[in-house]
Amino acid sequence: MQARAPPSYMKRFQRQLVEGKVYALSNFMVWTKMKCYMACRNGLMIYMGGQTVVDEISDGTDSSIPLHSFEFVDFGNVPSRNRDNSLFTDVIGQIVSIEEEGQAWKSGEASRNISFRNLHLRDLRGRPMLVTLYGDLGRNFDAEKVVKQGREVSIVAVFAGMLVQLYNGIGFTVRSTSASKYYLDLDILEVQELRTSLADRHKPIDCLPCQLQNLINPTELVDSRRTIEQLKSLNPHELHSRTKFLCIVTLKGINCTKDWWYEGCFHCNWPISWDGSKPLCIKGCPNNQLPVPLYKLDAVMQDATGTMNIMIFDKPVKKLVGVSAEELVEDTAGEQISAVISSHHQSRALLVGPTEGDSW
Repeated sequence: MQARAPPSYMKRFQRQLVEGKVYALSNFMVWTKMKCYMACRNGLMIYMGGQTVVDEISDGTDSSIPLHSFEFVDFGNVPSRNRDNSLFTDVIGQIVSIEEEGQAWKSGEASRNISFRNLHLRDLRGRPMLVTLYGDLGRNFDAEKVVKQGREVSIVAVFAGMLVQLYNGIGFTVRSTSASKYYLDLDILEVQELRTSLADRHKPIDCLPCQLQNLINPTELVDSRRTIEQLKSLNPHELHSRTKFLCIVTLKGINCTKDWWYEGCFHCNWPISWDGSKPLCIKGCPNNQLPVPLYKLDAVMQDATGTMNIMIFDKPVKKLVGVSAEELVEDTAGEQISAVISSHHQSRALLVGPTEGDSW
């Protein structure tokens, strides 16, 4: 059963609870599980608060309680977990290569460069899987030590509390979250079985350069600021596919003469086509989820130099509106969507540029 504590009591429980030890908990509540970020399938959760009492037990009871519990996802089923945050993903595999630490630009409320490290795994059938560890989890991964040990024996790793995400140009990736943790050569049955199956196929772990970095210097980003007039004068055929610009504009309205939503792939958001009976992603994603309504707004933007129509796709619009297209598509007509947008933030700083799978 998963236990949860509010942020105000988190530091206290972090001091009191140590992985591997056994405790008696009292004065807690039991509620229905959350709809997202669950570590196990139990339909109920423990909620610990200021009144919860934690007593350590040291009478040998720990020998009868399993220390670890995972719900491993088969590598072949990993794509079906894409964008599904209802349950964290656990995977197990042999480490076959480790990339050097890289840097990527993380946008959002606290835009910054964030470090990451990629590891390549294979399972019992030899199928590959990419695992990405972000932040301290990847920075503190002792790659040198693991590679050294891997010269003699196969290293089997368990990654728990992960999510699955499809990255353009990379594919389906098992990525870390703030709840993630990894274990190397853990003494559990699944690790033993995998190690036994790999006994005759040992190969030293490869050290690779970081295959893909998306490092952005904020200073350079400011230097790339353009006005609408300047953007209109650009020749798109002369730009790199990942060129980015910063343009400060005001949202003046939505062109409602065109459709404001489309049916997109659940995994990658690209449009879908129909073969007569079922939806097919034009990028070739697994056909295991129904298409979803996604935003496609023809927005009229303005600055001091002029106006410009910019096509904005799903994620930025969802941030602007506060609800998903799926929640509006049945009740909002084309002539109404402009009013819905206008009732939210009027002024926005937009990062624009031709990027793979996105719009200007």
